[in-house]
Amino acid sequence: MPHQTSESKRLLSHVIAEWACSLNYEHLSPEAIQAAKLFWFDTIGCALGGSQQEDAKILLKHYRAMSSGSASATTFVSGFKTNPVDAAFLNGHMIRAMDYNDIYWKADPCHPSDLIAAPLALCESEGLSGKDLILATIIAYEIEMRLCEVGRPGVREYGWHHATLSAFAAPVATGRVLNLTPEQMISAIGISASRTFCPGAVTAGKLTNMKNTVDPWAGRMGAESVLLAREGFSGPEHIIDGKEGLFAVFRHVQYKGQPATFDGEALVADLPDSRKDGQGTQHQG
Repeated sequence: MPHQTSESKRLLSHVIAEWACSLNYEHLSPEAIQAAKLFWFDTIGCALGGSQQEDAKILLKHYRAMSSGSASATTFVSGFKTNPVDAAFLNGHMIRAMDYNDIYWKADPCHPSDLIAAPLALCESEGLSGKDLILATIIAYEIEMRLCEVGRPGVREYGWHHATLSAFAAPVATGRVLNLTPEQMISAIGISASRTFCPGAVTAGKLTNMKNTVDPWAGRMGAESVLLAREGFSGPEHIIDGKEGLFAVFRHVQYKGQPATFDGEALVADLPDSRKDGQGTQHQG
């Protein structure tokens, strides 16, 4: 169904969705492609070690018992095949299980490779190519890292886990794999982020197995959200900077006596294009 615009202004979800939907593999620079390949080498190494951890074995046993129906995506090491949504979570957890994977830390921290198991699962399920995976990987890193730069201060200062932000990035990368329209991707962002706000208790105090699951679950939510959006399920377009969205909700809390703020313009400023003519495109929020 067409996305019904209820806001009078142009929202950040519109800008991000239109950018991601217009970016193609041919637009990527050789340096960006090589970086994405290196991210995957590091990520697979982390997953191989993570697959041997006790919590990964418990999760695999659980999902084997639950699995039925579609089995179009493969889990690392075991070869167990399941649906792409569950594969996104299981592989994402293996990547994160030892906490060795890459980290980016500005206003908020993140582990960008937590999110790329989801586009991998959908690429396999949809019969797509390595180029599609590289494109989605770059989009995941770009949006996830930007989200970690725009808090003033970051959401972690208020006791929220960065998986809260990952839920906004995951559907952008996975939505590009499914070649969603901008309207569908806007809905996917709204679906995913509506369900994945995460308190920081998972990384505070006594640590449990939940510590390394919440970001992979954000990736899983991204995979499920884009599949729902492709079928016409709608989500709130104003989830980032509109009424009672991310920015509005955090304005109700304070840091050192000041309300929390976000730099929305920085989130979408100069999104990279890397077209062959060398001219990047500046997107205005």
